[in-house]
Amino acid sequence: MTLTVILFVISIFQSNAQCLIKGKVTNEKKEAIIGATILIQFVDVEASTDIDGIFSFKTFCEDSITLEVTHIGYKKTERRILTKENMVVNFILKEDGPMLEEVTVTGDKMKYRYDYATSHSNTKKSGVMLKSDYTIAHSYYNSNSKKSEIILKSETGLLTAGEVNDFGKWKMWQDITKNELKEYQFTWKMNLKNRYTVQVMTQEGIPIIDEEVQLLNGKEIIWKSRTDNTGKAELWANVFDEKDNLNELSALVIYNGETYNVVVLETFQEGINMIGIKTKCDILNEVDVMFVVDATFSMADEINYLKSELTDIIGQMQAIDEDAIINLGSVFYRDKGDVYLTQQSDFSDKINKTLDFIENQNSGGGGDRPEAVESALEVAINQMTWSDKAKTRLLFLVLDAPPHDDEDVLKKLKELTLKASEKGIRIIPIAASGIDKSTEYLMRCLALSTNGTYTFLTDDSGIGNPHIEPTTDSYDVELLNDLLVRLFKQYTQTPSCEAKENKKIIKEEIAEIAMITTETEMEKTIPTLSVNYYPNPTTGQLTIEVSADIEELFITDLSGKIIQRHLNLQTGKNEIDLTIFPSGIYFIQYFNDGKTETEKIVLAY
Repeated sequence: MTLTVILFVISIFQSNAQCLIKGKVTNEKKEAIIGATILIQFVDVEASTDIDGIFSFKTFCEDSITLEVTHIGYKKTERRILTKENMVVNFILKEDGPMLEEVTVTGDKMKYRYDYATSHSNTKKSGVMLKSDYTIAHSYYNSNSKKSEIILKSETGLLTAGEVNDFGKWKMWQDITKNELKEYQFTWKMNLKNRYTVQVMTQEGIPIIDEEVQLLNGKEIIWKSRTDNTGKAELWANVFDEKDNLNELSALVIYNGETYNVVVLETFQEGINMIGIKTKCDILNEVDVMFVVDATFSMADEINYLKSELTDIIGQMQAIDEDAIINLGSVFYRDKGDVYLTQQSDFSDKINKTLDFIENQNSGGGGDRPEAVESALEVAINQMTWSDKAKTRLLFLVLDAPPHDDEDVLKKLKELTLKASEKGIRIIPIAASGIDKSTEYLMRCLALSTNGTYTFLTDDSGIGNPHIEPTTDSYDVELLNDLLVRLFKQYTQTPSCEAKENKKIIKEEIAEIAMITTETEMEKTIPTLSVNYYPNPTTGQLTIEVSADIEELFITDLSGKIIQRHLNLQTGKNEIDLTIFPSGIYFIQYFNDGKTETEKIVLAY
């Protein structure tokens, strides 16, 4: 079917690179909207949707642009995006209604509203997207200290967020846990330092997904994990015990009832432990996504925005992988003594069931800072019906306060962390306003121990109370929508079984994955060092030619994990062997003039 494409070329910018932007426009019932207009603000470029709601157009690659989508009978929707070579941007339009937001207030006084203009700059951030004027809903306490509860219908694409992927900054994580965040190891009795990575793949180089991997200390199983969409499993020793009681560590992969031993188990610093299995490639289509949300009153400044964002994010997830069966569930929680401790909606492939559940939630209760985080995780991890076999299992934990830190809670957190890893559930915290350094440390530990990543809201949107800066060197600021959808893509994309029989097909498929993948935590600068790498795509042997010595160079996978470290690359040609890794997208990272440079590699056998 021909897509409606309208391309305007401005002669003065003919030498600039062009970006392909495509997507789909639907209503809240997921029905395609025909004839919607998509316009780039301040630039004479526009497109319209076809009978399937699809649009596509090219424009010059700018740092950021604002897309405006309009259609008679629907509210105008705007979204600011960071342009890249090829990208997918989906929109869900809401039916037009009264322009005033709907507000319900309980208490003695009316809620007030005002416009909040914000502008931020920080050397730690890149790619900051700002919307200068927002109507912000603020909760208040009246003179009698009675809480007012606000129910506010909000726009989407407003909240800003960042990510710290400690797998991709492993050396830094080790440093900060010995220094800035060291004291919190004793608070939460968790310390992730003894890391072992196992890569499982077919003999054709296709990742084997969702298979059990065990770490043994002698004959005792001390950690269980499952291989992710890249075929990797992360194993940990002595997370909850500082004693040096490791005797004879080994690892086992359990596949179709058979066990495969890692003959010599190496720490992550020494390398990745590879296992090749002679088997047919298997297709997994199930994807489990769980949203666990703090619904105490302290979340009132952001929860209604978050509800709107989550609804939009879920809609975008559906459009990413049409073959995937997305099972969606949610748990909202408060604290002991509140009207409820947890409310939940179990997994269902009927997306509207979970959307309706989320829409009906609001904030209230709480009172002290710690909340019943462990109770919510207990319900989400142990009581929800996660798929027996899945391409990925994601648990987004939205919160602004830590769990209680008494002994019973710490014991429960240990049990839940082990169980999440055993089930292959990635915990991805979304830290809201109110998070302190102690909570940040705990959330980053939960993310690392379950193969997830740490995300957090930022002040750049002007929404909610202040948010702390994470302890790291740098991070990108993105729209929360874009960040979570990007993570969904990273954690679900993999070459298909059909592709392994045909090199041309697999290269095209991997290129498509690359097209919709955003690089994470990687700043683009004008290089002072010349680095050339070839061939690309490669079947495993890669030549890296540099104009000056490079002290340290990394190879990372799609999720940002470091898989190879090369020291002291000499001026001229350097040969790197990637044949032990499965087909996929990889990145070269090196330091240039104090900043990180990143280049993309396609590995296709």
